[in-house]
Amino acid sequence: MSCHRATQWDTHEGYFVTISTETPLDVDRMTEAFAEVVQRHGALRTTFTWNEELGKLEQTIYPSVDFKATLADLFSELDDAAKAYEMSLALNKQPNFKLDRLPRLIATMFDLGGGDWAFNVVIHHIIIDEASLGVFFYELFQIYLNGPENLPEVPIHYSDFSDWLLKTSERRTELREDHLKFWAENLQETQPLHLTLATPSDQELAPVTQIEAKIGVGALEHHTKVINATTATPFAGFFAAYNILLHKYSAGHSSFVVGTAVTQRIFPCL
Repeated sequence: MSCHRATQWDTHEGYFVTISTETPLDVDRMTEAFAEVVQRHGALRTTFTWNEELGKLEQTIYPSVDFKATLADLFSELDDAAKAYEMSLALNKQPNFKLDRLPRLIATMFDLGGGDWAFNVVIHHIIIDEASLGVFFYELFQIYLNGPENLPEVPIHYSDFSDWLLKTSERRTELREDHLKFWAENLQETQPLHLTLATPSDQELAPVTQIEAKIGVGALEHHTKVINATTATPFAGFFAAYNILLHKYSAGHSSFVVGTAVTQRIFPCL
């Protein structure tokens, strides 16, 4: 099995997976597997609406959703895999998701012929992350191969996590302060980074220095090629470019500290 990141946006993510099978894929069975995975997880059956009377966002989990993956026969195409990937990119760019409507995911099966199949899944980022994506595909193929009865019931749903967040808000505030204290103590020897080329001065003029820049189309296309070649996410690519930018604007500082509130960036496909 091979995985290719189609693209990633602020609101949704697209994933393109290809598999080769020695036996023909049972389309009806795989369609049912997609529907069963959606049924197993409340997050995949969730809508979000704004309650004007209460002045807050409400989360509604529907007991069921009529979800069906679509099928595309591409075995007659000259380059079926490339066509499948092209269609996946198009689906990811315009998924037409609405927070107050179901479903919030799109699944497409591509028949490439010769036992080769490709799958494109586009899911709104509000209901999935990298960890739960692995659960999604694991359960999909487990259900297809062995049936839903061979998977245990889901012990914890996202609604349980939301409830936990609410009940532990005070404790998490304490933990946040502990974390800030830890980094303040461990980075107390670190000197502020003065971006002398952005603000021509040896003195810090403001707590935050803002850098405005425009990226040309050619440079952006080259940047995208580098990201794809290294199987990195756009976030990782732009974060690396941001560090290079700081290095340039600081007149060549070779050592400085940059923080980001992001985890799970240790995997090559992330």
